[in-house]
Amino acid sequence: MRRAVLVACLAAVASAAVACTAIVGFPAVPAAPDAGGEGTRTSASASGESSGSSRASTTTRATTSTTLGSSAGSCKGSSPILFDSATQATGLSVSSLSWSHTVGHADDRALFVIVSARDPSLPTVTGVTYGPTALTHVRSLAPGGGNLDLEIWMLAAPPSGTAAVAFTLSGQATGVSGAALSYTGVAQEGTVDESADDTEMSGAPSLRWSAGASATRALAVATTQAGGIQATLGANQTSRYDVSDMGPWETQSGVDQSSITASTRNLAFNWTTTNPDPWITMGFSFVPACP
Repeated sequence: MRRAVLVACLAAVASAAVACTAIVGFPAVPAAPDAGGEGTRTSASASGESSGSSRASTTTRATTSTTLGSSAGSCKGSSPILFDSATQATGLSVSSLSWSHTVGHADDRALFVIVSARDPSLPTVTGVTYGPTALTHVRSLAPGGGNLDLEIWMLAAPPSGTAAVAFTLSGQATGVSGAALSYTGVAQEGTVDESADDTEMSGAPSLRWSAGASATRALAVATTQAGGIQATLGANQTSRYDVSDMGPWETQSGVDQSSITASTRNLAFNWTTTNPDPWITMGFSFVPACP
């Protein structure tokens, strides 16, 4: 139809050809999609500050190279990172775990999954999925002698709706806990800004690190070999989950900090515990999609 109109217009009024073409011209050919696929970000490693007691010797499987999605989202002015939802699950004498998690519909979504496992054989996570989609490993730590493994995995741009979070371990663990946290307004490329971990054989869990200049939010988690654990909240910090129903086997707690400014980039997270057994803390700061 458009071709017929264009030919008729050109035949009738040759001098108006440009005007006719502008009015009824064919639509522009869309630009080819970006073939870049996924972007790659290498997270800087920052070691937690020691509380003064001797550090446990560690056998670390800490990978700070994180591959993230390359979709930058649509920025319409400055937008903060907002908490979406959190879910958790536990298991005893298992090598896998799954539970349902719902991701909201706002833009620039990100999903983080935290896994901790306690067993003398120190099984590690072999994979994490949200529905059919695999997550990317961010960081992990398994101290020798502590019987604990703590890992963080993430997925940029998870689909909205409800799906199963599932992970598998390299072997059976006496106690396993997992948590999923989703956020919106998160940069889809270069999501993780700085990350850190710490471990001690006794005392109260804590973690310190310095966020980068682009970060506006942070998440920190702690797991203990035994006994209850409770976050001591600082300014702009909120407890997002607390796995404490596993009796003597292990516990896990997650805290986020909703605001990071130029004067608050030196982050500090603290917990108290009823049993000063070995513990691991791990955290990272992340950046907004629209700074």
